[in-house]
Amino acid sequence: LFAKSEMPIFRKAKSLFYSLSLEPAMGFYITNSQIEDRLWQQLASKTTLQTLGDYHPSKITVDAYNKADGPDHVSKILYTDMKTYLPGGILVKVDRMSMANSLEVRAPILDKDVIEFAATLPSSLKFNNGEKKYILKEAFKPVLSDDILYRKKMGFSVPLATWLRGEIKDLAEDYLFTKSSGIQQFFNMHIVEELWQQHQQNKADHSNVLWSMLMFQMWWFQYMQVEQHSDAA
Repeated sequence: LFAKSEMPIFRKAKSLFYSLSLEPAMGFYITNSQIEDRLWQQLASKTTLQTLGDYHPSKITVDAYNKADGPDHVSKILYTDMKTYLPGGILVKVDRMSMANSLEVRAPILDKDVIEFAATLPSSLKFNNGEKKYILKEAFKPVLSDDILYRKKMGFSVPLATWLRGEIKDLAEDYLFTKSSGIQQFFNMHIVEELWQQHQQNKADHSNVLWSMLMFQMWWFQYMQVEQHSDAA
């Protein structure tokens, strides 16, 4: 059905080698997607797949990539991120979380003049011999120590895998498997249940897929149920 015990490093390696065999735009999409096509074909119901027709979730990424007029792959993926991941993901999360805590957050490197200047720089100044953010690090060398400039990237990831096996397990189980509408209308529940069981038994980490299912289900009951009740009234 699907891999039960792949370690994250092997999943990343497999994704990398597969993406290298594709067109650059599709390869970039694959390396950043959370659900493989093979799993999606099993996860989505026949009705859902028929309704989607020839639409593929890579369309937004591929369209942005192909619209970019940069001279190389690095410039094209940077443009794509600016048009998709940045406004649709990172900035949204920062804005919501900061506002929820009454904070005003600014991203100085996203200043219009800085962005326009950066777009004129060759990719070799951004990614140089494996070094990311090369010119930025060179610019700050006089004022920052090497242990700050070259330390490992620290993201804001959350322990989804642990949460789904622990503190939000009951909530997730209730939303995913006891509701009578929502994901049941679009997905094969026996696949969702199999993913859930593998995750709970530590046979695999399906946290990204299960979290997506949970968020869809919670969104459904927050908004679509209200709309349906309104229509019925």
